[in-house]
Amino acid sequence: MKGIVLCLVSVVLFLAVEGCHQNTDHKQKLRVLYVGTDPGRELPPRNFAHGAGIAECRYEEDMRGRMPSFEKLLKSYFTEVGTVDARDYREEMTTDYDVVIFDAVPEPIVPGEKSGGKRSANVVDTKELFSARYFSDSYSKPTLFVGDKAGILGAAIGLKLNWFCRCLDAHAYDLDTTHPIFHEPVAVDLQYERRLTTSSAMSGVEGVTTPGVMDTWRVQIEGYREGERKRYRQGLVAHGDGFEDTPDAERITGGVSDKARDAVAIGRHGNFFMWGFAADPDYMTEAAKKVFVNAVCYIQRFGGQVPVARKYMNGWVTREKMRKQLDLYDEKTYDAYLRNSKEYNEKLMALKREVDELNAARKDVPGDLIAQAWPQSRVLMEREAFEEKYMRREANKFGIKDLKEYRYFLEENMDYFYGGKGDFSFSVDTDLKELGIPVGDVRVLDKGVELLKGNAREREMGERLLRRYTLKEFATVAEWTEWLNRVRGQLQFTESCGYKFLECGVAAGVAMPLLSSVGGVCQENPVAVALAGTNDTLMLTFKMEPGFHIYSVSGEAGAYVLTKVEFRYPEGVRARGGLIAPEGKVYEADEKVRIYEGTVVFKQPIVVEGQGGRITCTTTYQACNNSICLPPVTEELLMDIKNK
Repeated sequence: MKGIVLCLVSVVLFLAVEGCHQNTDHKQKLRVLYVGTDPGRELPPRNFAHGAGIAECRYEEDMRGRMPSFEKLLKSYFTEVGTVDARDYREEMTTDYDVVIFDAVPEPIVPGEKSGGKRSANVVDTKELFSARYFSDSYSKPTLFVGDKAGILGAAIGLKLNWFCRCLDAHAYDLDTTHPIFHEPVAVDLQYERRLTTSSAMSGVEGVTTPGVMDTWRVQIEGYREGERKRYRQGLVAHGDGFEDTPDAERITGGVSDKARDAVAIGRHGNFFMWGFAADPDYMTEAAKKVFVNAVCYIQRFGGQVPVARKYMNGWVTREKMRKQLDLYDEKTYDAYLRNSKEYNEKLMALKREVDELNAARKDVPGDLIAQAWPQSRVLMEREAFEEKYMRREANKFGIKDLKEYRYFLEENMDYFYGGKGDFSFSVDTDLKELGIPVGDVRVLDKGVELLKGNAREREMGERLLRRYTLKEFATVAEWTEWLNRVRGQLQFTESCGYKFLECGVAAGVAMPLLSSVGGVCQENPVAVALAGTNDTLMLTFKMEPGFHIYSVSGEAGAYVLTKVEFRYPEGVRARGGLIAPEGKVYEADEKVRIYEGTVVFKQPIVVEGQGGRITCTTTYQACNNSICLPPVTEELLMDIKNK
């Protein structure tokens, strides 16, 4: 859903900007600043903020090669190119440039909030990293992020280019081929590959109608899935749900990842552009290099056009999810599910046969083939089982046992579902239902103001509606009336940023924090960790909220962070054997990965030979559910032990 009105100011500015121009040597007249890692300096430690999950054996080569690679590409196409190590970057440097490219994390303008505990150099406090401010309140420079830098640097200013999952591989799909970055100023020859659709893109209610085989465009010559234990960098996808519900954002491509099909791999929000793929130009395809150059030219058009909507919580979900729930009752949806699942299974079996034939002939199996052929076939469900799988959980949330009754519930309330609590849940806005005004209809504001003039019950309802759907807090009816009359033609409604009416052209967003009030994406930790035990066994307990999981301590990591548990003992206390960890269950999105759900307990046998003392447990884990993968968390827990 686009905004209620299109921002006329933005449209005028867009049409007025001419973009890149070629000079006599066919270079674009554009001044570009690349912020990365100087290969001649000591490298930052390989951790969550640096290296994007690349294998340790490849870290130094990759980090030292990125700046020269980008510099070579940019100087081939642009008249002026500057480079700076992120540790030396200062915002005032951008004055002399038209576009800034971030391929590394600079020093923050304002440090983030620490989560506490001691950490070694290679362990990052993700709470501090994501809540730090890297841009001033006045920053409006056209900016392009490479890989995961959008999710890190954009968190505290509420960009829709947010951290959904650092699991983007080498291919893009669902390309908006009409978009300028595929056409100008550099001509691009896009070549497509027919590939097996990832199981994650076909999972969940969003994926039941996704084809089993898709046209994809290879962006990188190598993806992290192809390298296994010598894997390349992982790219970033942002949340796709409601991404384009305001006119200041556009989804340009999706990409092969471990998340839903609508996740964003390449997109724009205001003056910020996300190139979610992690490769430097040496690992880009020829077409991708040209599209990247065009993207630099494209974002230059949006100087000064800062994002209007701001997303400070990832837990807002749009009503599209409920509409898709209702679509599951349509026979055509079920038929599409069967057809696409059969297509998927046929392609998968063909890939597995190819692997078997190569192995039988004692030939090398290409990494890309291995990356596609490892999943299991999709089980074809009967209609009743299909409905149970995809609707039961949501129906239970509303206390509905019978799925036929759930259908009537969806039909009756589709216009009134409200997901603005920031916890991935929906409720029915009974106020709007009583008034007969759909969610997102601007009439609710007029009605809210009118109700303020009524009796006590009506005033309470009016206050609830205006508080729920706006960011304003006026004291009188006259102030509400004056504001509404003034902005009526400039309002846009966003579900993805909190179910709010925003003033188009004003970067109001949702509680936009100034530098004096550092924010960051707000997402409560869905995992509670506790340390207990006796003088012979320590017990570390993880309790996850329903729907969330963390990853096993062993096995393949895929794109995720395996749970890590370490103990430090005082003198006279030592471990007795290794850590006893739960086995975990196979992860549906990646069957090479194991996960923990619910409550799990790790046990560490110990021996206390002296008086005892304070034991320190440091654990790192990553929590995910079907809607989000949170950044990894490192916690430090303390426990005093005595010899009895």
